Amino acid sequence: MHNKIKILLIANIGSRDLQLEGEAIKPARIEGERMNENFKSVSEKLSTPILSPIINYLKDNNPDSDIELLLFSTNQEDAAEHYRSNDTLYFAKCIQQLYRGKKPITKVAIKEIDANPNLYDSMFEYFGKFLSGKKSMFDDHFDEIYVSLAGGIPACNMALCFHSISIFQQKCVPVYSLEGSGIVVPLQIGKQLIKNSKIALVLKQIENFEYSVASSLLRDLNQEDIASVAEITRHRLNFNFDLARSQSGKLIAKVSGKIRNLLIVFTSEFQELLDHDLKSLILELYFNAEIKWKKGEYLDFLGRLFRFQEAVLRYIVETNLEIVTDTDKNKNTYENYSRGIQNIEGLIPYLEQYPSENNKLLYNKPSVPTLMAILNFITQKNEGNTSFSNIFNTLRELQRLNTLRNKSPLGHGFEGVSKEKIEKIIPGFSLEQLVLVIENLDIKAIENPFIRVNKLIESLL
Repeated sequence: MHNKIKILLIANIGSRDLQLEGEAIKPARIEGERMNENFKSVSEKLSTPILSPIINYLKDNNPDSDIELLLFSTNQEDAAEHYRSNDTLYFAKCIQQLYRGKKPITKVAIKEIDANPNLYDSMFEYFGKFLSGKKSMFDDHFDEIYVSLAGGIPACNMALCFHSISIFQQKCVPVYSLEGSGIVVPLQIGKQLIKNSKIALVLKQIENFEYSVASSLLRDLNQEDIASVAEITRHRLNFNFDLARSQSGKLIAKVSGKIRNLLIVFTSEFQELLDHDLKSLILELYFNAEIKWKKGEYLDFLGRLFRFQEAVLRYIVETNLEIVTDTDKNKNTYENYSRGIQNIEGLIPYLEQYPSENNKLLYNKPSVPTLMAILNFITQKNEGNTSFSNIFNTLRELQRLNTLRNKSPLGHGFEGVSKEKIEKIIPGFSLEQLVLVIENLDIKAIENPFIRVNKLIESLL
């Protein structure tokens, strides 16, 4: 005879959690709303391929027990239509109707997530706050709490899994439903599982270059030194080189081995960046832009791209013509720059007649248009050097993105930036174009420092 217990099953509802006649329902928001409004006519055709096996598993292992469902759905009211169309609020409402009054299900509650469900740090905070607030009530009301790790959105599942295990400990049982097989795999809870889960979460965070969350998780694992490395890397990603150098110097005095070796290299790199060494800045901007591109943060990527372009131009002009492109020391003037362009034979007449959108090029300051004109001057004076022409042609093509930047929050507008918009303006655009610029500058390539950190952390866990 089984003792009657109260069970809570928590699940994030994703686009695969509700099907119509065994097929996916797309787009989730529009079609889900239609299904919900016409529920009586479609109910017998609807199925829950992920939840059903878990509910059957719970029924089989806990006969006569009461089961409550807590479904997290997405409802991004302020998001772009592309993202809103994938919201699952109506899927959850359909599932609620499907299981209403069907024993052993006694209650189906829905909690809508109105924030961006793909942001790991936001979801980490959201689920932590929600579940912490429910701890006392859930502990009193439920004997077992099951968490579905299939379906849903990865960022939501990560946060739900971590906080459920952390808050409810032995009472919590993560389960995984193998789609199409009806098999449900329960994950045993214990110190090792909690530790391994946290390590897996750390690796997922650093894979996505989310060093703030990774640092917090590492401290939970009592990996204080590695957490400090992640924190230093976060500062680097935010161009906070001064703080990164300061914290790196303090940590070097405490650690040894792999961590110290990496930090010694990093401290040297931080100093070069703080000294505004243009070669170092060019590489750093590329590495940062590469991460933004991989993460799909295209607005930030565009900002890095134009700073990369400016740094490349300044480097070429300073190294080939010895013209100072920075402001005068302790002043907001360009007297050194003005003397520099005047000392180059033929440059002033060339700039005077150089074509410009404003009819006449304003070359009193080293703006990007002026630096592009000077690069063209250098290219024509060095016809046998294909590196200059290759760089000029690439940067000129990148300038086609000026309008996109100007209409975005980076400029004077509020238009969004997407991969599709970038590739529409520059068909076939890839990061390789930036790599070729670096190669033509003859700058020695090094491994992306963020990849170096990720490899170190992975090797130490």
